[in-house]
Amino acid sequence: MLLRLVLLSLPTGALYWLVAERELGWETMELWAIWAALLFFYALGVQASSRARGSLSVGFILITSAAFRAGSFLFERPLDLPKAGVAGADVLALLVGLALLRRAKLPLGLVLVHGWNPLVVTELGAEARLEALALLGLVSAFALLQNGQEWLAALVYGGSLGGPLPVLATIPLMGRALGFRAVVSLALGAGLWWLKGWPPALGDYTGASLAPSLVTVSRFLVTRDPSFALGVALVGFLIVAIWAAMSLKDDHSRLPEKAIVAVGAFLFLAPFVLPWWFVAIGYLAAYSRNRGWLVFTATAPLTYLAMDEGSYSFWLGFAQYFPAYASLTYVWLGRKKER
Repeated sequence: MLLRLVLLSLPTGALYWLVAERELGWETMELWAIWAALLFFYALGVQASSRARGSLSVGFILITSAAFRAGSFLFERPLDLPKAGVAGADVLALLVGLALLRRAKLPLGLVLVHGWNPLVVTELGAEARLEALALLGLVSAFALLQNGQEWLAALVYGGSLGGPLPVLATIPLMGRALGFRAVVSLALGAGLWWLKGWPPALGDYTGASLAPSLVTVSRFLVTRDPSFALGVALVGFLIVAIWAAMSLKDDHSRLPEKAIVAVGAFLFLAPFVLPWWFVAIGYLAAYSRNRGWLVFTATAPLTYLAMDEGSYSFWLGFAQYFPAYASLTYVWLGRKKER
């Protein structure tokens, strides 16, 4: 298994270096060709990771994951400190992920799902997005809760709430896990958003999955006010998020698995979705039995085609979301049939 990982890491590392070196935009066919190749080798790596249990294999995955991120800044002069800091936070999240996988009784090799994920590496490494700090806080809060450190978990989780909007989708889940301590988290998160400015600036349904359709239907059948459709979406999200929270076990071993359901529901129903928000899926997908989640991270860059001077069309949204929802459904039906 180690030999297979070594063979897969060589072309993967070369492709990540090429992305960092060429600095291509998503409007170029060359970047999409590289992206397709990265996804191919990543899929093979994910397939192998579930059988990678030895310390050598896991150690190799961690080293190569760090190397893929370092390639985005290591050869720059002067050294890009923001990129180095974000990459460091991302690698720390991988180490926390090992503890979460161990607690969930999953193969430690699944840390590759996060470590080699093309969207995670390119967005957090090459683009140096500070979302890495919030996501590190989120997974760290999970690990602290599992170790019985509830107050520290509440503080760390509160810090993560100042990050990207998908993290807010975990509030019902963490409210159930933290109990009354969640008040501290919410107060800290509210303070961070007050400093950043609330509400966040949102666009006109760019990158959204269900919201544009709900708005169109509501204008024809119910009311011309789009807020009605957004209200329906909010109620749908709360139903899913509360269900995930109520099904949480007392030992919190399945916290990350429930979190991806809440985050996924948010991304499905949100009126505006940025491509790097799907990095949260890359962080959490290893803990889910449904690998269909990973397709969201594969198609997320399609939203870039609609940003700047582009427009988000039906067919662009279809190309981005249909493969992901079809994969989720296909895997779910297959697992249900096996039971």
